[in-house]
Amino acid sequence: MNSSAGGDNFPGRRIGRRDLLRGAALSGAAFWTANLLTACQQRSPVPRAPAAASGTPVAEVPKRGGILRVALSNEIAGVDPYGNTSVSDKCVYHAVYDGLLGLDRDLRIVPQLAASWAMPDERTYVFTLRDGLVFHDGTPCDAQAVKQSLDWLLDPANPAQARPELSEVQDLVATDRKTVTFRLKTPSSALLTTLADRAGKVVSPTARAKYGKDLARNPVGTGPFRFIEWLQDDHLTLKRFDDYWDKGAPLLDTVVFRPIPDQSVALTELKTGNVDLVSFLDPKDLAEVRANTRLVSLEAPGLSFWGVLPNTTRGPLASKPLREALSFAIDREAILAAAAFGVGQVAHGPIPPSSWAYDPDAPVIRRDLERAKVKLAEGGWPSGFPVRVLTPPSLQRTAQLVQAQAREVGIDVQIQVLEATALFSIAQGSDNEAVVIGWGGRADPDGNVFPMFHTKGGWNGGKYSSPEVDRLIEQGRIVSDQAERKRIYQAIQQQLNQDVAYIFTNFRPVLHATNTSVRGLQAHPDQALRLQTTWLSA
Repeated sequence: MNSSAGGDNFPGRRIGRRDLLRGAALSGAAFWTANLLTACQQRSPVPRAPAAASGTPVAEVPKRGGILRVALSNEIAGVDPYGNTSVSDKCVYHAVYDGLLGLDRDLRIVPQLAASWAMPDERTYVFTLRDGLVFHDGTPCDAQAVKQSLDWLLDPANPAQARPELSEVQDLVATDRKTVTFRLKTPSSALLTTLADRAGKVVSPTARAKYGKDLARNPVGTGPFRFIEWLQDDHLTLKRFDDYWDKGAPLLDTVVFRPIPDQSVALTELKTGNVDLVSFLDPKDLAEVRANTRLVSLEAPGLSFWGVLPNTTRGPLASKPLREALSFAIDREAILAAAAFGVGQVAHGPIPPSSWAYDPDAPVIRRDLERAKVKLAEGGWPSGFPVRVLTPPSLQRTAQLVQAQAREVGIDVQIQVLEATALFSIAQGSDNEAVVIGWGGRADPDGNVFPMFHTKGGWNGGKYSSPEVDRLIEQGRIVSDQAERKRIYQAIQQQLNQDVAYIFTNFRPVLHATNTSVRGLQAHPDQALRLQTTWLSA
């Protein structure tokens, strides 16, 4: 992920804070190499456009209308960007809500509700809204509405998991009807990128007052699609918002999301025509989709990391030597090969290869059964110990491999498979010992470390707390020089591995699959679907 306020590398030049004074939509590094970009285009054959008499292909004209049926990998927990969300939730709330800013496929910051922005000084950001913005319920989306939405997020009295992501914000001022000013406690190199993600989404204050705690089941934003209905465990339906600010978008009439946790079933539904898009393609199915002329694989470098999250305060893994024993028992190369079918890379930390902060020279923790046994003895369990490990169905293969590998040193991994909604609830509390889980990733490295590893992180389900890591994370938010930030994130990574705050196993690319009628859709590194320009050819 990349910082927009800090210095980032575009080809041939540096971008620093002063560039933001022009209010341009400048952001992260174009860090995908040419061959990586090529590898991440649509991989399966797509029907050619009809040829003109000269033999030159005629560009297809996007069609308006149609129903897009989307298979999600998990049941939706709630359509609330400020709440406890999964990637499935993210796919829905990106369709319902817009933020001040957005991200394009190259992780560059682009305008959404804010037409422009400026940075008069290091602790002030001024956003100018578009004209005529309106929420799905008819409420005007003006500066006061933006302030009310984000004030609710920032208020410690409210249950907002995303609040820590904007912890550097002192307050917001609605200067006039179209102008919102953010005043910061400290400089922030990650603020613009953070606002381009869930913490920057804007919720209708009228809907917030009307629905209260039930807003997650009755979402009202300014996005391209408006909420219609949600039947738990069956489907969620959205329809085109005709007053969307981006005129001409969206093209689809309706989007229907269906939770299909069994990924083999999801692919079968795609092949038989019962869904049009599988939002989370299992790596084991990638080769099959690429070879099928009726299907299209959509691929992008990912921002996520995957592995085992230990509870560092409860159960056997509260003991660092026992966490080390489990880590040394795990064969990461085997997990990549068998659980991810070789798709992706072995992970050595929370910063993926797609990020400018990635450290290609950082060592991967290798399997070492003798060291694992030494750590078991240090932890007072020389013959091994039992540990309960939660996993969603989509990561059950990884959990089973961890179970088999750990058994070789006497660690008894007791797997409990839970649907995502239940798992996320338990994983956030104290009643868990370990979870096989991934982090979807953010466009700035701060978003890959703060939520899970800062003491006050909103997704710190492992209850990890390190004064040194907290200090480094906070420093990484303030520093503007990208090279210095990179050194900070590498130091954070080293400390996380030393403390075994998380057992990193692999990085995955983003994989979607569609039938050949789906047009105008691209995979994005953050895994969320952007459906504004999606259309159906038949």
